Amino acid sequence: MKMIFQTIPLQEKCTFCEKIEKKFRRIEKAKADYQRWASEPQRYKASMEKALEDIQTLTLEIRNLQADKDRKYTNIGNTRRG
Repeated sequence: MKMIFQTIPLQEKCTFCEKIEKKFRRIEKAKADYQRWASEPQRYKASMEKALEDIQTLTLEIRNLQADKDRKYTNIGNTRRG
């Protein structure tokens, strides 16, 4: 059991937040690619489908990371939560 008397805010982001931000950046890139390829859908059909799959996968991963983060920090607290 961990006893916490005082938490000290830190400047850095937690590892969960960093992973979530990376995945959001990848989603934004996939969306930008999809928009660029939409001008010629016959030529880039497979790439567009892959981008949509990536967006769905990343969204699910973000949801799972957020749930893990919430579950962990409600149990033990977090000094870097922001």
